Amino acid sequence: MSGTGGKTSRVAAERSRALPIPMDDRRADEVWITGAAGALGRALAQRIASLCRPGAIVGTVRRPPADPVAGLSRLIVSDVCDCDWNRHLTSARVIFHLAAFVHRRPRSELDRKELWRINCEGTQRIAEACRATGALLVYASTVAVYGNGSRTSPDDETRPCPTTEYGKSKLVAEEFIRSLPGLSYVVLRFPLLVGPHGRGNMERLVAAISRRRYWPVDSRGTEKSWLSTDDAAAALLAADVAHARGNTFVVSRPVPDSLDAIQQAAYRATDRVRPRPALPVGVAKVAAFVADGFSRAVGRTPVAADALRTLTGSAIYDGSRFASVMGFTPVDDLDDALRRTAAWQRGRR
Repeated sequence: MSGTGGKTSRVAAERSRALPIPMDDRRADEVWITGAAGALGRALAQRIASLCRPGAIVGTVRRPPADPVAGLSRLIVSDVCDCDWNRHLTSARVIFHLAAFVHRRPRSELDRKELWRINCEGTQRIAEACRATGALLVYASTVAVYGNGSRTSPDDETRPCPTTEYGKSKLVAEEFIRSLPGLSYVVLRFPLLVGPHGRGNMERLVAAISRRRYWPVDSRGTEKSWLSTDDAAAALLAADVAHARGNTFVVSRPVPDSLDAIQQAAYRATDRVRPRPALPVGVAKVAAFVADGFSRAVGRTPVAADALRTLTGSAIYDGSRFASVMGFTPVDDLDDALRRTAAWQRGRR
């Protein structure tokens, strides 16, 4: 997959043909996006703007972004817990709630309180305002509600069992949304996302390979569900239809990719030669143990062992119901998503 001009135009054509985005225009004009400066928020704003529909696209961010957010009509700088949502959403038809405490582990009680404040209190305030104003709430949740990865392919009906503060907080927020009488909502549980402006594991992998600070790990049998931020944005818009309301969906690609395929695509995306042989998992565990010991000795939080477990653990999820009900088909493959990510990272140097 070379990322040639022919493929680029084919992918664009497939997107416009496969996902006509049936946004409901019967109510007010405004579309709101929280967390608009994040990777998914930016992809969503650009996709909505590309539809050339009338009405404002309003984004909210906690602090002014370093780079402008393309596609927005207006940007509001405010904490999700401080916004006057009842006033803001009076003329809103839908709000895509993406803002969250994510991609960083709470390292103190203050961090933990902040995580719950943003992920739960902020979501509750928005949900209550949506019920009061009649706006649709499309909530971006996470497969972390199922725990730390799985080989059993959890789907929409699988009982959640979160093990992290992040997963627990997102599940509590989901449950509040579902419990609120009269609220019009859709909840989408996303897997690993990858794309420009991202700060997650895939983006860190690409950055490490680009800087020649990563050696591939031989973890045969490891498979991961993932989605590009562009495809995730398309899924959010596909959920903005009447027959999706009141549902909670897992959204994922139909087939997961192996860790080996992910690593190979990341090396291609960065134009780096993949070193050989791959590091056996046992050797990688010893190296992570040593690295964590050094971190403790110098007063830093040890993260190497947890990062290795995340990297080498399978995380497979079943998004077939969303695909069937909504007619959703992801377009991007690994090379598409990782090449865009690598190009964005190069542009920031």
